[in-house]
Amino acid sequence: MEQVRTLVGATARLYQRVSASVILTGAFVCLLYFLGYFLLNSTFATQAFDTSVNRMFRGKITWTRVSWGPLPWQIRILEPALLDARGRPVLTAKTLSVDDFRILDLFNNRIAADGITLDSPVIRLSSRLIEGVVDPMGQPRQVMNISEMFWPDGPLYDDGQPSRTSLAFTGINIRDAMFVLDTDKTAVIAHNLRLTDARFD
Repeated sequence: MEQVRTLVGATARLYQRVSASVILTGAFVCLLYFLGYFLLNSTFATQAFDTSVNRMFRGKITWTRVSWGPLPWQIRILEPALLDARGRPVLTAKTLSVDDFRILDLFNNRIAADGITLDSPVIRLSSRLIEGVVDPMGQPRQVMNISEMFWPDGPLYDDGQPSRTSLAFTGINIRDAMFVLDTDKTAVIAHNLRLTDARFD
């Protein structure tokens, strides 16, 4: 009888220690999850993004709010926008949802995601002459705003090396899009465009 009492007591103590560890670990993970959520939507995150990413090119990437969950790789961005070098919108949307942002691919210099949905985007493409940019014949060249926005600040030098970062997006769905193309010789406006299950590599 004494052995049974000792066994029950030892089992109860083990159960208490294990359950306490599980509860503390769960509380810590939840705390990190909510801290990350609030940090991501703070002005600090926006400033950090501006200094680490937006400073690398002439344009700017902005958003109003980012949320994720219930799994960390499911992301929803409210009012994302791409702005050109003059601060004019190139792409705006109501929401951008990603079902599976492949976080581990970032360690291989690869940005990859599956199940991307863009709601009510407005895409405005325009071209202009930029001082110092010439074609192979030495004539001034028209440059599209979406190309110019990703150029680095300062003069352009092509070292012939491919980009170190690769992109891979699958399952792209675009709903209720508006497309505006404005160049010297062409003007196109299209409404209510849809794209289903596209990919970009």
